[in-house]
Amino acid sequence: MSTLTKRSEGSASPLRYSLFMLLLLTAPFLSAKPSPVLRKIHVDIPHWKIGGSNKVVNTVYVAAHARAPLEKALSCVTALEKKLETQFLFTFDGTYVPRYIKGTTRWSNHAHGTAIDINAHHKSQAIELVMCFEEAGWKWGGRWPRPDVMHFEWRGK
Repeated sequence: MSTLTKRSEGSASPLRYSLFMLLLLTAPFLSAKPSPVLRKIHVDIPHWKIGGSNKVVNTVYVAAHARAPLEKALSCVTALEKKLETQFLFTFDGTYVPRYIKGTTRWSNHAHGTAIDINAHHKSQAIELVMCFEEAGWKWGGRWPRPDVMHFEWRGK
């Protein structure tokens, strides 16, 4: 008789055992990985470059529920740049990236599409830029006990 149809009391079939082991080994990755609904934002800031290159940022991807707040923050920043005739946005250093928080096995807010890194090579951010993001509901990593000045997260208001 086939091991799939008949088995002795208390033992599992080889196929069932294999499926169980496959599920056991992959379940943490399958169930924990975020899968946000991403939305594209068209960016028209001629001087905003992708970090480490001279390529201008044309689009960024964020979670659907973070799109409007990011558009609001960026429009505030660009309006201030024009008004004050200065530049606050230098480099775009990432939004959606499926990765863990450094040194952990917890998913980063970048993996959820609710984080953006700006001006990574600067040691600080202009207060005007920070205020635009905070007024739009973003949290700034520069205010954390272990500051991450390039990082902004959308957690909702």
